[in-house]
Amino acid sequence: MAQADTQVAQTRTALTPQQKKASTLAAYLKTKEAAFAALLPSTLKPEKMMKGFWAAAARNPKILECTAASVLNCFMVASSLGLEIGRLRGGMHVVPFGNTLTPVPDYRGLMDLAFRSGQILGIRAVAVYDGDHLEYAEGTDDKIVHIPKLDADRSASKLKFVYAVAHLRDARPQFVVLTRQEVEQHRARSKAKDNGPWVTDYVAMALKTAIKGLCNWLPAAPEKLVQ
Repeated sequence: MAQADTQVAQTRTALTPQQKKASTLAAYLKTKEAAFAALLPSTLKPEKMMKGFWAAAARNPKILECTAASVLNCFMVASSLGLEIGRLRGGMHVVPFGNTLTPVPDYRGLMDLAFRSGQILGIRAVAVYDGDHLEYAEGTDDKIVHIPKLDADRSASKLKFVYAVAHLRDARPQFVVLTRQEVEQHRARSKAKDNGPWVTDYVAMALKTAIKGLCNWLPAAPEKLVQ
């Protein structure tokens, strides 16, 4: 028995500081699981949220430097919105600012929330690159005409515009068009302008900016989208 205790102690001692933080945080989240699990929709399970969080932490170890309270807050917010943490397509990012972890929904997550109003038949965000043809009109005959250049360079440096379109039930489509300069103005106001998705996923964040602008024009926006 004494030998087994010694082996356990040695194993704990052998853990790296990062592993110790992860172990402590995992134990803390386990004690709080019931709190955020109660907020989850039936389509999401606590285990999936945990798995997504640890996948995000593996991609960005700075997450483990954040306070346990801010990590739990991310779980609570993501659970209440029904958005999966760490999902690469359509969910909730968790972004560290100093030692505070902040929940940041991506543009697909926002579109998911918009769909829940029941008033939207379709919604999408599109990037326009150098070489594409784009024209749009506002007034009595609003419209967008976008003809992509099939062999255009689709890198972030070549992004020229973004737009978002929602097709509504019993109403005309709504759309928002933003220039690269307008996207940059939105980025400049973000506290995450120099780290997180604005650095690693610029185009996705530009599309999200268009979706957020479009949400201001959507009828009967669901409470969770407003939140």
